[in-house]
Amino acid sequence: YSAELNEKLLHGIRVRDLSETETALDAIFQFIREKHLSEDYALTIFIGVISLCLSVVTEQGTTVEEMFGDGFEPYEKIRHMESLEVIHDWFLSFFQTLMDRMKQKRLTKTRALVMQAREHIQVHLQDSMLNLESIANALYVSPSYLRKIFKKELNINISDYIQQTRLQKAKDLLSSCTG
Repeated sequence: YSAELNEKLLHGIRVRDLSETETALDAIFQFIREKHLSEDYALTIFIGVISLCLSVVTEQGTTVEEMFGDGFEPYEKIRHMESLEVIHDWFLSFFQTLMDRMKQKRLTKTRALVMQAREHIQVHLQDSMLNLESIANALYVSPSYLRKIFKKELNINISDYIQQTRLQKAKDLLSSCTG
C-alpha cells in the first residue's frame, strides 16, 4: 500500500483520531482484497502496521510492556486468526485500546508535571523571581505549555496560584505568631 496511506494511519494514531485511523485501516484492507495478496504478504503488511503503532508507543516515552503488558504478542495472535474480517476487527479494538492508553499516559504525565510545578512553588515561595518562566525553566518545559496544563488541571492560572499560596503562607505565619 502507499506511503501516503501509511502517513495517514500514523497521523490518525498520533492525534488519537479513531475515525481517521479506521479510514486508513479500511483502505489497507481494501488494498489487500483488491490485489488478492497472499496470506504471507498480507501478514507482512499487518506486521508493518503493528510496528508502526508500536513506534508511536515509544515516541510517547513509554514501553510496549508498560502499554500492553508482558504477554503482548500481536504477531502470533494475528497469524492464528481465521479471516481478514477477524483481523480487521482485532485491529480496530487494538487501535481503540492504544489510543485510550496513550490518553491515560498523557494525562498521568500532565498531572505529574503540575504536581512538580506545585512542589517547586512551595520550595521557592520566598523567591521574588518566582514566576511562570522560572518554573517552566526548572521543569524543562515551555512556559505556554505549563500555563495551559496548570490552568486546565487546577482551574487557576499559575501566577494567581503563587499569589494565593503566598497569602495563605503569610496568614499561617501570622496566626502562629499571635496564637
